[in-house]
Amino acid sequence: MSVALGISPASLLELDGAMVDALEQAAGQRWTVIEELLAMSFELAHAHYRAFLAAHSSGKTRLPDPIRLPRPGEESFKPTPVVGATVFALEYGPKKGTDAR
Repeated sequence: MSVALGISPASLLELDGAMVDALEQAAGQRWTVIEELLAMSFELAHAHYRAFLAAHSSGKTRLPDPIRLPRPGEESFKPTPVVGATVFALEYGPKKGTDAR
C-alpha cells in the first residue's frame, strides 16, 4: 500500500485505523500515469488494427467494435483488491503441512 500511495511505511504506521482503511480504498480506485498510458496505447493499437482491416479487406468484412478499457470511477471498472503482506502470504504462501519443494 505504501508504494501504491507514495507514502512511507513509517508514516502509515502513525495513522489511525479509519484513515488507513480510507487510504486502502483510495489505492484501489485510482490508476497511475503508467497504467493510463498503457490503456491508451492498447486502445490506439486496436484502432490501428481496425484501420488496417478497413483498408485491406473487402467491404463486406465486419470490423470489430472499438476497444475502450474502463477507467477507475466508471461503473464497469473492477479495481484490483489491495491486500496487506500478511493476508497475501496467508492466501498464496506455502500451506502448513505441505512440502515446500
